[in-house]
Amino acid sequence: GFAEIDINAGYQRLCGLKALQFVRYRHTDNDVVRGARQQAFLREARQRVGLRELVFGGSGEGLLDAFVDNTRSTLDGAGELRKIATSIFDLRAASVDQIRIVGDLGEEDIRVSRRELDRAIERFLNGAKPRAEDPQVTSIDQAGGEGRGAGKEAKRAARSLPPADPQFGRYAATAARRLRMPAFYPTRLPAGSAFSRDSRTYDYEDSEGRRQGAHKLVITHPHPQVVTEYYGLMGTTWNDPPSLRDPSEVRRIDGRDYLLFYTGDRLRLVGWQLDGNSYWISNSLLDSLSEKEMLGIAASLGEA
Repeated sequence: GFAEIDINAGYQRLCGLKALQFVRYRHTDNDVVRGARQQAFLREARQRVGLRELVFGGSGEGLLDAFVDNTRSTLDGAGELRKIATSIFDLRAASVDQIRIVGDLGEEDIRVSRRELDRAIERFLNGAKPRAEDPQVTSIDQAGGEGRGAGKEAKRAARSLPPADPQFGRYAATAARRLRMPAFYPTRLPAGSAFSRDSRTYDYEDSEGRRQGAHKLVITHPHPQVVTEYYGLMGTTWNDPPSLRDPSEVRRIDGRDYLLFYTGDRLRLVGWQLDGNSYWISNSLLDSLSEKEMLGIAASLGEA
């Protein structure tokens, strides 16, 4: 049989069993999807526990104890442990990047060409081509006003996408009414995208134990090599969630500052804040949506 996985969609704290369920292999997964899910877990976990807390105590002390109790090691002495701690410290600012593989990504076997395998090995050993360096805040004034050039580009991207199902707007209206906060919804989406009944409104505890309201809009998307992919739009009353800290770039479009988060050369998340609330559009686990599609969705948003 299969181990039970019972986690609702949406931003939330995962502790113990729920964290284990999140990273578990699904029978509809393949190794690439499993690796992407585990990378996402490591990325979020690193935001929650700093090296200083892990080594010197604090919120990470229990994590270190659990690691020691549940692993076997041939390390002998404090010197070798110190080398590992130093390596972790040196990697504190490194990103968790995904090496994308194009091929037959079956559930049991992954088949790729020799050329594609060599390309993936090269990227793994030597890194992907770095993205062109962007200033921390980018504002494009080509159209004679703040951010209008960037806004026109994003709107062109939005117009290239098919209209979204009106059900997204109805969901947002219900979420806004229940949570008494603005709720955004896409009016245009990549072809094949559909509303998922896993979408929900809920509340949860933030890192300080305060209750926060939230809504998660879940969108399904077909993938030629995966059973179904999911991406979505999140809104929460938490004004400083860890997921929106330290963006790769801040881009001003039509007067709104969008927080852009990249994984290598793929746009993983587009966030923004309004009236003390936080919102973001998250790509799929495999980051299958292009940057143009992600920014097009953002430019198409309606507000309920």
